[in-house]
Amino acid sequence: MKVDALFYIIGVLFGVFVFGETIPLFSDFYVSGLFGERMTLYGILGISAGVVGFFVLLMALGGFWGAEWAEKRFGEKEEV
Repeated sequence: MKVDALFYIIGVLFGVFVFGETIPLFSDFYVSGLFGERMTLYGILGISAGVVGFFVLLMALGGFWGAEWAEKRFGEKEEV
């Protein structure tokens, strides 16, 4: 079995577990679109949609940077 497949499966199971255990904390937000009034992240935080988008962009860039860093740090070394 490949190690990356094992980490993928463990990550999925961990994510399902965390979601199941924390759903009472954000269930109003999770089901808000089903019952009429729609709740949005920027509406809850009281900031503009552009600011939320900017922070999402920063999180994505940070994730890409972190993935590159981890790949360089822990990736397999190529032999020439």
